[in-house]
Amino acid sequence: MKIPRVWFYADSVVHIRALANAVNRLHNAGRLSVRWRIVLTYSDANNPDTTFSLEPDLSADRSLDVLQGDLRVMADELAEGFWLACDGLAATAR
Repeated sequence: MKIPRVWFYADSVVHIRALANAVNRLHNAGRLSVRWRIVLTYSDANNPDTTFSLEPDLSADRSLDVLQGDLRVMADELAEGFWLACDGLAATAR
């Protein structure tokens, strides 16, 4: 069985950090059932961009329904948390 993953590109590692912070906040707030992580994935030779994947850490067995529930939460709530994390990182850089 393949686990659900969201593959994406990012021009800035700061955005990767902000996304990771936002996902961790959702997990720490009890909104996600599983801890999710961002990993570097395969990039083919014809693609100069680095590919990342947002995927569940499955150290504990979870059903597909639980993982899909987490994805629904992230679809609804992650954007706001991402922008807040970006603002927080920008404030520390000043």
